[in-house]
Amino acid sequence: MNKPVIGVTLFRREKDKSNSKYGTINCNYVRAIVEAGGIPLLIPIVNQPQDIKYYLELIDGLLLSGGQDISPEFYNEEPVDELGEIDPDRDSWELKLFTEAYKKKLPVLGICRGMQLINVALGGSLFQDIYSQYDDSLLHTSSDGESCAYHKIIIESGSKLEEILCCLDSLYVNSYHHQALKKPGKNLKVVARSDEGIIEAIEAEDSDQRFLVGVQWHPEDLAGVDDKSLSNHCFQQLFKSLISSAENNS
Repeated sequence: MNKPVIGVTLFRREKDKSNSKYGTINCNYVRAIVEAGGIPLLIPIVNQPQDIKYYLELIDGLLLSGGQDISPEFYNEEPVDELGEIDPDRDSWELKLFTEAYKKKLPVLGICRGMQLINVALGGSLFQDIYSQYDDSLLHTSSDGESCAYHKIIIESGSKLEEILCCLDSLYVNSYHHQALKKPGKNLKVVARSDEGIIEAIEAEDSDQRFLVGVQWHPEDLAGVDDKSLSNHCFQQLFKSLISSAENNS
């Protein structure tokens, strides 16, 4: 059997002041997919909607990666002052890419921004800034904005996510975000929250028919191949479940 090919979305960064932009990705995404038995295929921001069908013919599953804030124009809100860096071209491209993957019932895992994008694509909305719009006492990102914070999440009993994560009902996860889900989109159910009520994971209501999971934390940074702890093993199970679902398409 061929190894499943997993498309991984890239984000763009300016390397210097020359206006040159670079497509980039954290290598931990790639490592997690490879260790789970898949072949990562990096998908750049192309903004040629007619080419989406060709990308989807090449892949057996899709991983929507983290990155910048999602522009509120895509869920019909005006931006707040605390909105961070946005890339509307990326938003537009990935929303179209996900929509077509969703129609094909391609297995999809969304991480951080990726979960938020799934929600917006299915008609949901976001807190543009949880500190000013939800609770300014939360700790979901570090003071320097670079290193991660950690907090506990509670996982819904009987959910697909609970099954994937070693049937654990709670976990400590990392956190780099200041946006979060507000109104869940269509066909999505909330399956994990932080102690303060922030939505930490979603999955499809028809999870018996499709693999569609979104998590707010970054499991690729926690699923270390050299760490033998139970929790790190369980985070890697997210990627193994994506690969297992994608095998039916390979």
